[in-house]
Amino acid sequence: MAIDNAQPSDWTLLFKHGRQTILLLVAPLTPVSQILEELLSTIKDRYSDGLPGPKPSIKYPAPDSINDVFVGIPKDIYEPSKGFQDLDVHKEGSKASPATLDWKDGSILAFRFAKEDEQTPSQFWVEWSSYDEQYGTEAMDEDEDGEEVDDE
Repeated sequence: MAIDNAQPSDWTLLFKHGRQTILLLVAPLTPVSQILEELLSTIKDRYSDGLPGPKPSIKYPAPDSINDVFVGIPKDIYEPSKGFQDLDVHKEGSKASPATLDWKDGSILAFRFAKEDEQTPSQFWVEWSSYDEQYGTEAMDEDEDGEEVDDE
């Protein structure tokens, strides 16, 4: 969805693959097929050579069809690092939407392409940043009593 068409009721969905996170702004009743088309279009625009893989030499090119895109939902919505399980969005039919699939604003979803199955069958590859990567190594330390201590 173009940002100039954004509505206050739109949801942000976070699609994760490896270290990449693609945010899409969608209406809650947008068909999943349309969302996957937007995801593929975004990937082709942003990652024309393909999504980066676990090694610099590996690239995952975006498929031409949404039927080759698989979506996963967190096994535990409060701890998505526990992994993702397949959600057969293609089987759900054309009426499937974020609202009918019980997704919420800010939902974290994993995705993979059919060609990836040759290397990691039925698994979603998602990496999470470490504390140091997110906040740096100069974060506040705590003393024995749990009180914050400034290193200065």
